[in-house]
Amino acid sequence: MRAYLSPKDVLNILEAARESSTRDWCMFLLTFRHALRSREARQLKIADVDMENSTITIRCVKGSRSGVHRSTGIRVNRHSTKSLR
Repeated sequence: MRAYLSPKDVLNILEAARESSTRDWCMFLLTFRHALRSREARQLKIADVDMENSTITIRCVKGSRSGVHRSTGIRVNRHSTKSLR
């Protein structure tokens, strides 16, 4: 048994989440791209997303350092943030 997800596994999860809702897809995508823990993803607020600078502020748990992550390759717009609410 593998202890990790293959790229195909990740794509399958993202496809299933996309069919469920844009919000679910967005949360899984952020979680995979930024290696977020469950709690870190659940703590995210709309205010943590800076659309002008394409950054996301992550408050880390378990002794990790919090910081600002660049959101490369993903365009965030007002329609996207409506889906997250």
